[in-house]
Order: sequence, then structure tokens, then C-alpha cells
Amino acid sequence: MHCSRVLVLALLALSMAFMSPRLLGQTTIDVQFATGTTYTGAAVIGSGGDVWNKVTTASGGPTALNNVGGASSGASITWSSSRLFCGAIFGFSSTSYANLMRCYLVALQPSASGTITFAGLTPNASYSLYVYTQGDSATAGRRLTVTPAIGSAVTSTAAVATQSTFVAGQNYLQVAATADGSGNLAFTYASAASGLEANLNAIQLVPLGSPPPAVPTLTTFGAILLACGLAWFGVRAVRRVA
Repeated sequence: MHCSRVLVLALLALSMAFMSPRLLGQTTIDVQFATGTTYTGAAVIGSGGDVWNKVTTASGGPTALNNVGGASSGASITWSSSRLFCGAIFGFSSTSYANLMRCYLVALQPSASGTITFAGLTPNASYSLYVYTQGDSATAGRRLTVTPAIGSAVTSTAAVATQSTFVAGQNYLQVAATADGSGNLAFTYASAASGLEANLNAIQLVPLGSPPPAVPTLTTFGAILLACGLAWFGVRAVRRVA
């Protein structure tokens, strides 16, 4: 193949690789289950200007989701619960997280569980779920179990009704989950405390880093240029001898 064609193909491969979403990285998606004013900003993770998607019904979907930058993520969410409830008195009520933690999905005992499904994600990709769980003033003792379709179940410790800061393993869980081959990531949530309901206030879906696809490096381009240069001088030498 002529050197110029090799260089063109190598440059094309490099540009396509840098346009790849897997190389550029996906963006976090934040979802709150609430009525009223939509929360903006960070929770356990995130930044001050982060945009949240607000879900206002007990069940529904698929609903298109924006990423934390406010742009379309290409993903959607479908959810189910026993009801959506908003408390008047709750631990976070006097904090900057009041809008985020006031309302929540409810999974009632003894047998009810809820389901959350994200669709349109990168197939077979790994994600970290931050699942927030704290109810109103009657929340004491409640526990939440989150079970991803691909991943291991995680259960919170007993809730403290007056808790006003985020406590890992108590009012939020970090859950490792994987999307299936169709780009769907599903999990169920249910109560882990006998006779008590389970609550789910919000979710942050964070894509985990994955190795970028192999792309031509500057070293590769140097090798190509060297090979082309040697070939060109070889052709010139042959022509002179002839």
C-alpha cells in the first residue's frame, strides 16, 4: 500500500478513536424521586451545578434522562414502587439537601419490592450506583436492600430519623452493577427490616472507567513515517542504479 494511503488510514483511525464515547467517557446521571422544586448540585458526589432529573410519580417510564451537564444522555429510566411520599419533618429538612431528601419511593412490607431499570447505556459496561435512602421522622430502623440484576446485593444499616448528614451504608449505598448486552441496568429494592417499609430518595449512576480502544500513537506514526521514508529512498536508489 502506498505510504500516503497508510498515513491517511492511520490518521482516520486516530480521529475515530478520539470521537468514541468509550474513550471520551460517559457522564454521570442523577435522578431524584420528588415533587416540587428540582434539586441542583452535588450529593455525596458531584459538583455545585449538577442537573438532576426529577421523577414525580410512583411508577412510570421509560423517561428520557439528561446527564449532569443538562444534555441528553441517550439513556432512559423505568421505575415502580408502592407509592411516592414526601415528608414534612425529616433529618435533612434544615440542610441544603432538603429538596433532594424530602421525598422518596416506598416499597411496602411484607412482600412488595420496587424495580428501577436504566436503558440505553453502554452494553456490558460497569457502573457505580449511589442509592439514597432516608425517610421522614418515622424512618427509624428502616433498612434497604438493593439487588442489581448483574452484581451483588447491598443492604443498609438501620436508619436514624434525625440523621442530617450522609453516612455511607446507612442513608446511602454504593452498589456495583453492570449493564447487560443490550445496555440495560436493572435492580430491585426492598425492605430488609421486618414490618417496615423501604425508602429510595434518589440515585446517581456513575460510569466506571474502562480501557480505551487501541489507537495509533505518536510512536506508531513515527514508525510509519520511518518505514515510508526508507521505502522512498530504496525506490530512489533502485531507479538510480537502473
